[in-house]
Amino acid sequence: RVRWLIDGYNVIRRSPELLARERESLEAGRRALSDLLGRAARAGGDEFTVVFDGAGGGGAAGLAGVRVIFSSARENADRVLARLAAAQGGAVVSSDREVLRAASRASAERVSGMLRWLRMERARS
Repeated sequence: RVRWLIDGYNVIRRSPELLARERESLEAGRRALSDLLGRAARAGGDEFTVVFDGAGGGGAAGLAGVRVIFSSARENADRVLARLAAAQGGAVVSSDREVLRAASRASAERVSGMLRWLRMERARS
């Protein structure tokens, strides 16, 4: 069982399918990613925390096996991911160099091949 920390908008914007949904609306893109992760959680029993920049808001919501966090106005998603990696460990999924460096400092596993990771998750779900 793996605990995944997902850089939400970073993942969406690197997947043609998810990006197409985001072009409909930010909410549609977030929902498409959450649905994908929810299917993967049900299929494999892994836990997913997906973090989005909150644009001044904060809060959390999610599906079974998926926790969605919006960063606060004082902290961007990258910092939230770094803090969670340091506190919880797990595998951090992002292509952002700063996020991956923070994950490395926290001894968390780093997953930068996101398209390959997304295909793997789709195949599992």
